[in-house]
Amino acid sequence: MFKDIALRHADGTQKIYSFIANGTTAYRYNQLFRKELMAGITGIIGAVGADNLKKLMEVGKKVEASGSAELSVENMDAETLAMVIAIVGSGEMNTIPQMAFIMNQQAEHADMNTLNFEKYLDWMENFESMELITHAMDFIALYTGNRQTASTPKKDPAQLTEK
Repeated sequence: MFKDIALRHADGTQKIYSFIANGTTAYRYNQLFRKELMAGITGIIGAVGADNLKKLMEVGKKVEASGSAELSVENMDAETLAMVIAIVGSGEMNTIPQMAFIMNQQAEHADMNTLNFEKYLDWMENFESMELITHAMDFIALYTGNRQTASTPKKDPAQLTEK
């Protein structure tokens, strides 16, 4: 699956980034970061919940619309702060930006054999501290969406009947 997402840079400007999730995303993630992508996603969703990640995205959009430089402790309500603390406490906070990096590099047709941790850090320096976290559901939905089939069954599923 493919998606363009507008992300705010550390200097306050925005840029559209392309992301793609395909059959090699989890492999490339594991190759560079030495951990399983689905384990990280499961850890974040388990700690925060999918609905709360969606709320976090909405908070990020409201902060952006208000003209504030970034989502920070000063402009978070207690509920949003609790979500961020839960993400940090899950031990999987880096999963989101790392997943985003791999999917962006795939979309940009980068030479995946040359990716390394230093290139990841250089890419991360573009963004405000919470920018990628507030888009967590965008990235998770993009990745998990590629695992869903678009085919339709030829036959209806068997129905259970009582005898």
